[in-house]
This record gives sequence, structure tokens and C-alpha cells, in this order.
Amino acid sequence: MKFTINTKEFKNVMQLVKTVADNSANARITAHSICLLRALPAQKQLKLEFSLNGSFLTYVFEDVALTLDKDAPDGEIKRSVDLGSLSSLKFSGASVDITLGNSKEGNTLEFNSGRIKGRLILSHADIEKEVESSRPPQDSVSLDQTFPVTDFLSALSAHNYGVHHNAQEASKRPVRIYSIKDEDDSEGRILFVSKDKIACARFAKSMTTPYKDFSYYVLPKPLQAVLNALNSDTSPVFHFGISKDFWRISHGQIDVHFPNIIPQVNFDLEDLKNLCCTSPCFTLSAPVDKFRNALSEIEPFTSDGHLFSKDDMPIISLKIKDNTGYFFINTSKAKDVVVELDDAVFEAKDLIYDPSDILNFNFKYLSECVSSLEGKIKDKKKKSKDKNLDNVPADQGRGPIVLKWWPYQDTTSPTKGKALCLTSEDNYYWISRVREQTRTL
Repeated sequence: MKFTINTKEFKNVMQLVKTVADNSANARITAHSICLLRALPAQKQLKLEFSLNGSFLTYVFEDVALTLDKDAPDGEIKRSVDLGSLSSLKFSGASVDITLGNSKEGNTLEFNSGRIKGRLILSHADIEKEVESSRPPQDSVSLDQTFPVTDFLSALSAHNYGVHHNAQEASKRPVRIYSIKDEDDSEGRILFVSKDKIACARFAKSMTTPYKDFSYYVLPKPLQAVLNALNSDTSPVFHFGISKDFWRISHGQIDVHFPNIIPQVNFDLEDLKNLCCTSPCFTLSAPVDKFRNALSEIEPFTSDGHLFSKDDMPIISLKIKDNTGYFFINTSKAKDVVVELDDAVFEAKDLIYDPSDILNFNFKYLSECVSSLEGKIKDKKKKSKDKNLDNVPADQGRGPIVLKWWPYQDTTSPTKGKALCLTSEDNYYWISRVREQTRTL
């Protein structure tokens, strides 16, 4: 069997297989790249299937020419191929000719593209039975929702917080994705919410399809990996479905199933969000670029070997003076460093501010939150430009970001500890334990 495939498409498929394999492997099962090629002469189709640890990828080649042997059977032809054996080859031609055959040494794969051609001996075991047994039934997961790829990626990325502390745990934090519609909101919104023992995040996106009630719990890492591999030129949206056993993503020629490995959880942060918005608190607001500038000036004192030692903790303090904010930091090598937050506005919201009431932050955590909120502001600015809106404010895309906090153990505080909320429009991060002592979150 011989087939000719567009080189760019073939490289994209190899990367997609690697993406699914990397997000499906664990300590018990080593990732591999052995796939099943299915040639369907009657439909003039070439399909690639890949399975590993409960995940399943189906790819239908868009630009392929099939040439069958004279003695080839009339029905479907199946052969297992290790795409990893081809991943390091530099195909210089616009297309790749691949011929699958047999020899005394075993299965063979001949390739020809531009200046390079040759033959590989494929000594791996045939995995046809394994793929056949792992293939989900075609109707096992109904594709109930359609989402914009960029919106979904943007929202999921906001929930990868705490990476500086434990990247593995951050990637395991479930995200609840659900629809909500207020009385004055005819289109509705999609909320992306996550939480752990001390922090939570809530990000909102507008509905782009007719409103429908839904609620999903997913892990962001595998979904982000696949969505990042999608070709947005094919379609700006993807189809999504979830069942007891699988999450499913469908986009053009790509269909991916991931095992649904989240235990039943249930959390709703709307009550907390309302409390944070209505209860008296202190607020400090500033344009997002001013936050970024201040944090960039602080950053060397939290990571540079000349200014920061391994025994230091990346803690910064926020103090209010003359209704503006100042960040302070002291390390074993730098003392009494002060950075002013430009264009900041402080409000006490019917409370009496005690100048000795100092907020202490983990710098890296604060940087993660501000960076994520900044990204969402830029997303909105870009969309506004794309729509050529005439009424977009001149400072659109600059913020503000608002810090909200409550007096320590005050009756109005949302938690028993010192709570902090970082907000930007309808998006926020909330941290339940901001200590008065100088220590990390």
C-alpha cells in the first residue's frame, strides 16, 4: 500500500500523536507512538488511530492519495506504524510518499520526500487488536457544545495557578465549566471556576451560541494541549462532549477521547463572589500596565542571585500611604526596597484603615494572577478591535486590576483569615490566607 501525504499535514499529525501520548502516559505506562493506519479504498480515505491508557485519537487525512497493490483485498487495509521512527526525519519535499510492505526482517516502511528517501524496518509488535479493543463506540459521547478555541484556551490557562509552588498539583486542579444567565443577560455566559484549599479563580466568557444549561468538570492540561495543537485555519470553533467515561474534542479531521478521571466534585463560587462584591472592604485599583511595571521592578529582588539568596522567601508587602500603594521587600542582601504603584487609587469602603495593617504576598503567586488577568484584558481589547467598535474606551486593555481585602478576622471578612481578591471586570482570583506575618501563602 502506497500513500502520498502533504508534508506539513504529516508533521502536524506526528505532533498531535505526541501530544495525546504525553498527556495519556503515567508512571505505569510509558508513552509510545505506534499507530494504526486504516486505508478505506471505497471511501478514498486514510485514517490514523492511536490509543494509550484509555485515550483515543482518530485523524482523517485531508490531503492524501492512495495507491493500492494489485493483489490488495477489496475491503479495509490495516497496518500498524510507529510514527516515532519518522519524527526526526527532515522531509524537504512538499509531500511524502510512504509505502508499507513486508520483508524477511519484518514490516517495512519506504519513504520518499524531496532529497531524502529510504526504507525502515518496523520491528514493533502489531497493535491492531489493542486499538480495535480501545476504540470508543461512535455514539458513546455526544458532542453537545460548540466553543471558540481561543476563548476556551484563554479561560483554561487562567486556572493553572500555583505553578511556582507545585506545577504537577496545579495541573491536577479540576475546573468546572458551566453556563449561567442573569435576568438582564439575554445571551448568557460561560463560567470557568476552580479552587483548592486556599485559593480559587473565576473567569467568564460570553456565550457565542444559543443559551443552553450545562455543567462539566475537566482537567485543563490535556484539553489545553490538544486545543493548542489544532489548526485554527480549519475552524475557529471545536465541538465538545462529556460522558461518564470520556471527554471528547472534535475539530475538523481530529477526534480525541480522554478518559474522564475526575471524581465527582461540586463547588459553586457565586455566593463567595457576591459576598466579595457587596461586603465592605479596602480596595486598591491601578491600570494593569502599572501593576506589571511595578512587579517587573520587584522581580530581581525575588530571583536574582546577587540580590536574593536561596534562604530568602519571595515575600513582598503592600502598604498604603496618602491613598496610594507601595510594595516593600527585604531580603538578606537587599534592604528597605520600595516600589510605588503608579496611578493607584485607594478606597476604604466605609472602613477605617490601620497603617500597621500590612498585606504580605508571595511575589510569584501575585505575578501569576496579575499576568493572567492582564491576558484576559488584552483578549478583550483584541476582540474589540476585530469588531471595529467605535465606542471602545481609549484605555481599553489597560485595566484596571483591583485588589480587595478585609480587616483581619473582621466580621465582614469572607473567611476567618485575611482574605484577598484580585479582580478585573467579571474575572477574579481569591486567596483565603494572606498572613499578617511574613510568610508564603
